[in-house]
Amino acid sequence: FDVCVVEPVKGGHTSYKIKGVDKNGEFDIVRRYREFYALRHALRKRWVGFYVPGIPSKKPIGNKDESTINERWYLFNRFMQEVSLIKHLWESDEMKIFIRPKLDVEKNLNLLGSVTTEQILERLKAHSSVDFETASHT
Repeated sequence: FDVCVVEPVKGGHTSYKIKGVDKNGEFDIVRRYREFYALRHALRKRWVGFYVPGIPSKKPIGNKDESTINERWYLFNRFMQEVSLIKHLWESDEMKIFIRPKLDVEKNLNLLGSVTTEQILERLKAHSSVDFETASHT
């Protein structure tokens, strides 16, 4: 899948323009830091035990200076490209909401709620190389 954070969009808040293609076709969206943060938080909460790429840390003061904007741009692009290479994250409900939300991204991500222990185990079995049969007999 092809995805790129193509440029920062300056205004009242700095946003980042993202273009890409997923299994539903092309997308061209704009997302703020808080939406990237909400996405990563949801991925970490709902994909326990799996690697989730990092994003830049929150910087309450000085977050509009050129160097911070450019650093975030680079790191958000890296985040999106890494996620696109991890099939179970790229095709997750969390990414679908981030890329094609029906309403507010953060609110929709929060509506997903928590996953059960059984769901976590099923995800681990489906998307990791751990041999649970062998592990359970040792």
